[in-house]
Amino acid sequence: MMRLVMRVQATLFALAILGLSLASLFVPLDRAMAAQPLAEISNPNSRLEIYAERTTVAAGQPLWLSLRFIPAQGWHTYWQNYGDSGKAPTFDWTLPAGWTVESPLYPLPHRIPVGPLMNYGYEAPQDLLVKIMPPADLPDQAFDLALSAEWLVCEEVCIPEFADLSFKMIPGKGSVTPDMAELFAKARAALPHDAPWQASARMSQDAFAVTIAMSPDDVSMASDAYFFPVTSGLIDYAGTQIVTSGPDGLTLSVARSGHAPSMDSAAGVLMLTNAAGQREGFALDVPIVMDPSLSVPDPADAGGFSGLELGLGQAILFALLGGMVLNLMPCVFPVLSLKAFSLIKAHGEGNVAARRDGLAYMAGILVSFLGIAIVFLALRATGTAIGWGFQLQSPVIVTLVVMVLFALGLNLVGVFDIGGRFSGIGQSLTEKKGISGAFFTGVLATIVATPCTAPFMAPALGFAAIQPVPVAVAIFLSLGAGLGLPYLLVSFFPPLRRLLPRPGPWMVVFRQLLAFPIFLTVVWLLWVLARQGGADSIGLALLLLVALGFLLWLWRVAGPAGRLARIMSFVAGLAVLAVMLMSLGYLAQHQPGAVAGLQGGQDVASYETAMGVADWSPEKVAKLQANDQAVFVYFTADWCITCKVNERVALADPDVIAFVKAQSIAVLKADWTNQNDAIAKALASFGRNGVPLYVYYDGSMAEPQVLPQILTPGTLLSIFAMENS
Repeated sequence: MMRLVMRVQATLFALAILGLSLASLFVPLDRAMAAQPLAEISNPNSRLEIYAERTTVAAGQPLWLSLRFIPAQGWHTYWQNYGDSGKAPTFDWTLPAGWTVESPLYPLPHRIPVGPLMNYGYEAPQDLLVKIMPPADLPDQAFDLALSAEWLVCEEVCIPEFADLSFKMIPGKGSVTPDMAELFAKARAALPHDAPWQASARMSQDAFAVTIAMSPDDVSMASDAYFFPVTSGLIDYAGTQIVTSGPDGLTLSVARSGHAPSMDSAAGVLMLTNAAGQREGFALDVPIVMDPSLSVPDPADAGGFSGLELGLGQAILFALLGGMVLNLMPCVFPVLSLKAFSLIKAHGEGNVAARRDGLAYMAGILVSFLGIAIVFLALRATGTAIGWGFQLQSPVIVTLVVMVLFALGLNLVGVFDIGGRFSGIGQSLTEKKGISGAFFTGVLATIVATPCTAPFMAPALGFAAIQPVPVAVAIFLSLGAGLGLPYLLVSFFPPLRRLLPRPGPWMVVFRQLLAFPIFLTVVWLLWVLARQGGADSIGLALLLLVALGFLLWLWRVAGPAGRLARIMSFVAGLAVLAVMLMSLGYLAQHQPGAVAGLQGGQDVASYETAMGVADWSPEKVAKLQANDQAVFVYFTADWCITCKVNERVALADPDVIAFVKAQSIAVLKADWTNQNDAIAKALASFGRNGVPLYVYYDGSMAEPQVLPQILTPGTLLSIFAMENS
């Protein structure tokens, strides 16, 4: 009976944690849907919802609204220039006296071919942003705002739909709730942003061509390009846009519309698609010159884009080498020490047992990497910008890893010892002999390895991010094989095992000593959690650790206390487990920003302040480059140990700081601790899929130099000095 109860407890715990872990990865995709609209209307084929970014309106301060159009399955709405057929939405606002409203801002559209026609619009929900400006003086009263809207929604037929909506706003300072902050952040991220390049256009009676003065490096980052004209009637929408690259940059050519007007300039949106399939829009307003020699482009003249030059065989080799080097990274040391302990214990058990243990350890790693690959590819299919270590961007996953490692440390120091009855966690991960213990140690090795990157990993993972599913899975499995290969070799070759010390009484002390690297990892992960979610997340995580400790103690003391005690402990344990899972669910839905007191250590502040480190953005890099200023960009994350070591060793070096200041090198930090689509896109543009990444622009607008992933002061100084000589 007792054994059955304990197995049921362990199974329930493992299944609940696994389910919540997988579900939490998808929480950020849907949290914006929890926001409540100010007004809404459902029509037969679409829905319109209105959201306000702030809860109140402040005098003289802009009030941003989101008009969310949600077409029914299989239907679509239209962009401001609808293309060959369709209709753009129209809006008629009724506002209080003195209030003004600007035209809506549209997200990047999609091409919607319909027979021989080409239309521009949206087949999924989209947010149009509207800026409303109240006057400088507002009376202390509620304000009525009303919108009368008309839009066209189409499937095989097109149907106009309407809305007459009204809502109230009250004066105040205007706080922003987390749900609204996320909703509007995503809406702004979907808008085209200002292009960092100069652009010009030529036009003849038959053709139109726009040229963007992009560097060869910028051109190489794109796998596709398309020009959406805002100006109506400018081009033949269904015509093929021919993309070529040359000394002048990127040129898109297309036939003119038969009724194209004459004009001196044209507005439009340049859509670039990178090798990972991620789209980005850039707003253009280009001057036009007449060029009678410009002709309709021939598709045979199209030039291709240079993508990743890594082949499949080379990518697999890089993944295998990267996995092997990953064993030398600090984050994997605690689990490697556990495997070393296991090898020493098995010293006299024979070759068969050692080989079985090595294969089981490798199987645990490969199964775990397969799981990561499946989640990675599923999120990639939704369009989410992610990369290596993406799971540690979730405070829920960080908290779960903290709990597993904390329990592991308690087990090693002897706080609890429940043998093989608690299958799959705790004792069985480190002490249980045979296949299951080795397998779950491989799982744990994968979990703690994910915050680290190693040489050779970045190009392999960047290659995997743009490949079909079978190829991507093969890359992930090769990385896992590299991680487990050193231990597998020791298991299969007795001469290597004979290099290990013989077992003896010293192993008891050694076993307890191994707990302290585990506890240090717990401390580091709690620091990461503080950076992600602030003091509330830390407090909740510590409460969960207390609950976990109580749960382990309860299961231990109830064992020899009789059947009634075991049943009572089972019920109490389920109650504590339910509270823990509810707490994790709360953490998934409420992630406040980190408080100032937890924002990094003094050493971080010192070198960042000394070098004048600023937040990274593509626009900032382009502006600095335009001023011929050298720029050093470091892509980092608090959960990336390799990043933190590089920053303490190289960036905080006094000679590096002095040289950066003397040469006026701009230093920009791209912090990927929490999910950031712009940073993920930038990483993908360099063929990378995780941090760290270090990039140096010498100020000459030439191709930037990608630095090694392991930095030293000498590396930085030599590169900075060479480029500034």
